[in-house]
Amino acid sequence: MIIDRSNSKITIDDSNTVVKTAKDPDKNSPLDSIWFENYNHLQNNNEAFVKVYSTNGFDTFEMEKLDILSTVNDLFCFNKNPKQEHITKDLICDIVYAMQSTWNDMIQFSKTLEDDSFFLHGDFTLSNIVVTKDLKVKLIDVNAIIENNYKLSAKHIRKYYFSQLDLMGKIQDYYYDVGAQNHV
Repeated sequence: MIIDRSNSKITIDDSNTVVKTAKDPDKNSPLDSIWFENYNHLQNNNEAFVKVYSTNGFDTFEMEKLDILSTVNDLFCFNKNPKQEHITKDLICDIVYAMQSTWNDMIQFSKTLEDDSFFLHGDFTLSNIVVTKDLKVKLIDVNAIIENNYKLSAKHIRKYYFSQLDLMGKIQDYYYDVGAQNHV
């Protein structure tokens, strides 16, 4: 199966691995052996990072196939997610923990880098956090995790905190909607 997006091409092969190729890769931030070594440090210490098996050194990597139930962005929306029965306190806690722990791990790892460099997810949004059918929470779009200096990383930091606010708003709206439906 091939999913052709504006910025990437995703191929799912017979062995149930996923190959993602960036269409317009950042030549200053290749998915090279240094990137892979840095990402391995993160994925080996936190199961919320999607597993990456290999990279071609520039624009393509092979990763685990996830059986996705929903993005976190869509999970709490009645019109996008008919599987509301999966939303439990435990799942909400797992989502919050995955968001916090992956970010904290990237920040902690950044302390090992030289100068003002950070190794952060540049598109940390609720659309890039998924819940699998076995209710595991995973951070995806890992080619957006790159090393940048602080000035470039500052916008990524803002995106992370906005995603936290977005999640809390979605949870609040979800419980408000559930309460409103139960009183009809």
